[in-house]
Amino acid sequence: MPALTARDTVFDTAALDRCRARRGIRSRRALALRAGVDPTNLSRICRGLTSPSLDTVAKLAAALGVGARQLVHDRSDF
Repeated sequence: MPALTARDTVFDTAALDRCRARRGIRSRRALALRAGVDPTNLSRICRGLTSPSLDTVAKLAAALGVGARQLVHDRSDF
């Protein structure tokens, strides 16, 4: 697969919440703290106010035990 770029992807908050629920992580705040991401930044990302960096997506994916591609979609899919 080609490498992810921020310009080509859209963050999938629903996928984040599904993965979080499967891992038994009760809140986005708890996930943010586990991932080493600022909880306020994750809140802004999930509300669509900002886009995450690829580093942030990677940290969230690692904390969830999933690949980063599970948390993003190609812009061309929309």
